[in-house]
Amino acid sequence: MADNVNDRLQITMGFLVLIAWFFAVIIPPSLGGFVTSLDSSLWMIIVPLFAYMGYSGMRARRKGWKSRFILRVVVPSALLGLSIILTVLGTVFLR
Repeated sequence: MADNVNDRLQITMGFLVLIAWFFAVIIPPSLGGFVTSLDSSLWMIIVPLFAYMGYSGMRARRKGWKSRFILRVVVPSALLGLSIILTVLGTVFLR
């Protein structure tokens, strides 16, 4: 029974990580006007999700779990940074 609970927890966390990665990529183009603007109700999901990822990533770092820290903090930050750079470059070159 414990294995079932652990498996469900890992699947749920993996899903949350993928959603955070998706939002990290889609936020800058949305704010830049390249894709449809995000609904205000969606922001009520995005902000707590990123806060939770940051909190759980920092907690994982303190416990020595480098891979969890990388998946929850480093990768979304890198995707967000890359998306911002590409959005700015797209704004400069397409206008």
